[in-house]
This record gives sequence, structure tokens and C-alpha cells, in this order.
Amino acid sequence: MMNDLIQQLAFAFTAMGPPEIIEISGKWSTSRRNAYQNPSQAGSGIGLFVEVVDARWCGTLKCAVPLAGFAFLDTPTQTFWVKSLPSAMHPDVEVSLHARAGYLPGRATLTGSLFGAVLPAVPIACGDDLTKDCNLGSMATATGSAYALAEVAGAAFVLIVFPNTLVKVGRNRVWHLRSEHASSLEGPLRIFARGRTGTVRRPDAGECDAV
Repeated sequence: MMNDLIQQLAFAFTAMGPPEIIEISGKWSTSRRNAYQNPSQAGSGIGLFVEVVDARWCGTLKCAVPLAGFAFLDTPTQTFWVKSLPSAMHPDVEVSLHARAGYLPGRATLTGSLFGAVLPAVPIACGDDLTKDCNLGSMATATGSAYALAEVAGAAFVLIVFPNTLVKVGRNRVWHLRSEHASSLEGPLRIFARGRTGTVRRPDAGECDAV
């Protein structure tokens, strides 16, 4: 079940203006690479290596207007979120799955990115075909909607995008909602008005963190 806070945020954005239709297109690609067996080896150039299977769905959001937005990785215990970069027309989106070769079925990780903003990876269970286990949403949505682009093993990659006329871009391409729109985000939604990234824990797991 999608985090209630995501749905509340989507409701707030749908009230900010009429929806724009978004068409989505993309395709899967898979590859293999060598990676360090242990993160402590990073940068050393020595030690044991493992083979990793990477599956990536690379897509484009096609809309009549430039977009900005939020991306979420929603899990049963917590939801990670990140604010996108301000976008040009037809921005990119990516779903990424990674698993150790030879360990399928088993454990993998899921992450995603929106307009260059990357979410933390979360662990998931996987079968012997990473792309088959990942259910993609319909290839159409609208601005303001909470749209689940990908779902796998209880985790979901969710987007809320909206016309970038709602935002003001500052230094380092960091944007904030314009004051007349930020004022409509009240209570727990305030973290999305002022933060760039954060974690929303489920009610039995604690409070919200934002950076």
C-alpha cells in the first residue's frame, strides 16, 4: 500500500492547476560487470571481485510542458524521497535492478532516478529474471498524480511530477516551490516544501527526516 503521505502530496499538487498528460516510453537493457566483493575494498584496486548483473529500464517522460518533480522508493517500513533537478522538455527516468550473478534467485537491490536525481538502493527478493519480476506501470500518467512506474517484491518506485512553472530555481539548480504553492503544503507535507531529500518512516517506525 502506497504511503499515505505520497498520496496527500499528490492531492496537493493536483489542486495547483489543471493536469497535463504525460506519455512514457522506454526499454530494458541488461549487462554484467565486476564489482568489489566488500565495500571496504572501494578504490583499492585489489581484492576479490564478484560478477554483478545490472538490469536497467531507461525511459522518457513526454509532456507538452517542462517538468519538475519528486521520486520515491516506497517500502513496507519506510519511504525514501528525492527532489529532481529542474528539467528540460522530455526528461529522463530510470529504474535499476542489481544482483550478484550466480545468486539468482535470491537477493537484489532496486533503485531509480528522476531527471538526474538518484534514490538510495533498497534490498528486494528476486527470481531468475530481474526484468520479469519488475512490474511496470501503464505508459501514461498526468502531472500531479502519484504514479508507480515500477513495483517489485513489495517495493515501488513512485513519481509525482508537475509543470516547472510551479517552482523557482536557485543556485546549483536547486528549486523550491513558489511561495503561493509552498503555503498549501501544511503539516507533515512541509518537509517537501523545504527539503531536497529525506526518509519518511511508517507510523510504527518513527518520524520523517529531511535534508
